[in-house]
Amino acid sequence: MSEKVFKNASHYILASLLPIAVSVLMLPIYTLYLSPTDYGILALVLSLQAFLPILMTLQIQGSIPRFYFEYCDDKAKLKVFISTILLFLVILSTAAVFKVHILMKF
Repeated sequence: MSEKVFKNASHYILASLLPIAVSVLMLPIYTLYLSPTDYGILALVLSLQAFLPILMTLQIQGSIPRFYFEYCDDKAKLKVFISTILLFLVILSTAAVFKVHILMKF
């Protein structure tokens, strides 16, 4: 069993380190082909790409597995719980997109 755990953990570690390795390998290519202004725009977009999903969801979808087993016996409460989270995420994400769109015009 421990072999399976280590094998799966190594796959997880490799998958989490792969994007970092690709970004390090792409740095010389970026500096060769992009001007400092273009590289600054790229850095801004990449930082927004990392920040906006947190802002747009507040990671509230993580509460679904947390509270699922409290409501799994009562299907009506479970339906209300999940639909409330999904509706909140849609409203929050839409508001965040409009806010970012308005800020980008300035």
